[in-house]
Amino acid sequence: GTFMPDLKYRYLAEDVPTGMCFNKGLAEILGIATPMTDKVLEWAQGCIGMSILVDGKMKGPDIGKTRAPQATGISTLEEFCKAASIATGTASVPAPLSPAASQTFKIVFL
Repeated sequence: GTFMPDLKYRYLAEDVPTGMCFNKGLAEILGIATPMTDKVLEWAQGCIGMSILVDGKMKGPDIGKTRAPQATGISTLEEFCKAASIATGTASVPAPLSPAASQTFKIVFL
């Protein structure tokens, strides 16, 4: 017989509204484009019978059933940081260490 995956199984029905929607929602707040996530989310929301991503934005009628920040009315970085108890301010953050421009590295896969 022909195998047909269960598209309402928890990998879609639970992981999309909880994990993927949180990631997409935060990326939207940060202004980060997520073209591949958008494509997967557009497909997945149809499989699970939800409307979450509309016109590329986390504003569908089922957004409240997700863990996207937008589900709780959060739409700015300031609101997100406050809700997540993330301190903001002008504290200096050391620059990440990076190799000197003259250094090269060879990666070998075994």
